[in-house]
Amino acid sequence: MEIAKASFRSVVDTCWEAIDSIIYRGSKQEIRDAIRYGSTEEVVHLVDKCNSEQVIRDAICYCIELGKTDFLQCILQRIDNSGKERMIITKQYREDHSPLHIACKLGNQEAVSCLLYKGFLVNIVDKSNQTPLWVAISEGQHSVTEMLLANTEIDVNVYVKQSVKGTRETQNITVLLQAAILDDMKSVIALCHHNPDTNFEDATGKTALHYTSCNGRTDGVRTLLHCGADINKLTKDFESPLYLACQKGHAKVARLLLESGAIINKTEKRNEHTSQLTCQKYPLISAIENCHTNIVSLLISHGADIHLSLSNGRRPLHIACSVGTLETVKVILKSRGDVNIKDSQGQTPLFYCLRNGIFQIAVRFYRINNKDSKLYQTHKIDENLELLKEGNKIMEYLLKCGAIVNCKDIHGLSPLDHGMKTHRHVTTFILLKYGGKTDRKYYEETSWLINETYNNEFTNLFLLYILIKHELKFRNVLPMIMKRSNIITGSANDFIFEEFSKPASLKDQTRIIIRNSIHRITGKEFESNIHGLPLPKTLKAYLVYNEIEPMLNIQNEIL
Repeated sequence: MEIAKASFRSVVDTCWEAIDSIIYRGSKQEIRDAIRYGSTEEVVHLVDKCNSEQVIRDAICYCIELGKTDFLQCILQRIDNSGKERMIITKQYREDHSPLHIACKLGNQEAVSCLLYKGFLVNIVDKSNQTPLWVAISEGQHSVTEMLLANTEIDVNVYVKQSVKGTRETQNITVLLQAAILDDMKSVIALCHHNPDTNFEDATGKTALHYTSCNGRTDGVRTLLHCGADINKLTKDFESPLYLACQKGHAKVARLLLESGAIINKTEKRNEHTSQLTCQKYPLISAIENCHTNIVSLLISHGADIHLSLSNGRRPLHIACSVGTLETVKVILKSRGDVNIKDSQGQTPLFYCLRNGIFQIAVRFYRINNKDSKLYQTHKIDENLELLKEGNKIMEYLLKCGAIVNCKDIHGLSPLDHGMKTHRHVTTFILLKYGGKTDRKYYEETSWLINETYNNEFTNLFLLYILIKHELKFRNVLPMIMKRSNIITGSANDFIFEEFSKPASLKDQTRIIIRNSIHRITGKEFESNIHGLPLPKTLKAYLVYNEIEPMLNIQNEIL
């Protein structure tokens, strides 16, 4: 019996809902037409006639959307401050936003003022738990934000649950954190006057101070610090606000944080299983890696340790030589940095210069498996050349400052050995110029030179020139002969391998290797490509078989 009664009530409720829906749709359109085309008296008459919460609420929202404040005021005057109609201004229906949310989103100041005066709840949330203040800040409506913050009942610590981009996780965000993420410093500063939680963090562990520091907002950082933001709070990636400021090159923010007590040389460990990345999250290393020399000087002047021991025993000078600039290296050395300090592998900063800028010739770009790749990607090549030049400058500066050119690592290899094995050809020339020596017996026993040259094609281009210039010809370890008639054509039959046969001139072998490489890679005749390559003019002349000394002025054009 009870089940039957419940079923009957359910059917009746469904019927009434259907009837209400039909009436609602008709009344809704009628009032909307009156708001758009009619008078205030007609709108008020229709509101009194329908007496429906949904219809009245929809009329309020429609007035806000059209910006008709006079109609809005007339409708609000009809709402009794006590009784059923009071629910119109607070109750949530099928729509996502309340009238106050809509007014804040559109930046309708008059509507916001009317709604607040009539008692609309300033902290009301929609289905996404967003408050009107959140909506106003997200839409950049600063005037409306100021009006909401002027309300004594405003709560700035209501958080919104959001999904983390690229994951299935969710995170909680406050309005202060949202303003900082959006780089809205006007709102950040305004919110700080209403006792916000300045240390509330998102899924990555970043607080408002992290975002303002990363964006270089000095006023925002100063205000947050004054409101109690934790200056040394670390993210889940162990990044402090100072680290982010140094990473982005914001010197003024970095100075402010340092003067406010930011830690420079210590990184907190949260547990025993802390990642090794912890030791790399130092502000000094961040500034060096991003080539911010002015910040490097600032950090050192505030006590940054230039002898920090990083992973594998590396020091800041090692990092500066591998990824930094000459000016950064000069700053560290002038601060009593050790030019011959070694890492756990026994390598000095001189070794790390070989890693500064991966030098690759134009062929590296032609070998991309893309039929549409163009042969004139000179901008990429120019970038690599600039990086190479910087590494060469650092190497020469270290050598002038007393770097030991023939030092050995734990494997018994010198910087010159590494330069040859990693195809850093111009740096190899520099090391030879400053007295670098290589173990000739090692290369003779392994036939390393010709194997590396043939297997790596273009990459040993300059290395062969350098060896010719310095008379390191290795004639007894080149097991090949060359058909003299094919020197110019560079055909596939150029190389005939016979063990320990007398080889042709190394100079001629070099030319053929290069010409063959270009022919195989481009599939075109060599002469049609050589003039378009971004190579020194003396090198081009050598490749097209003109009688010009191969190393003549090449080092001056490249170094």
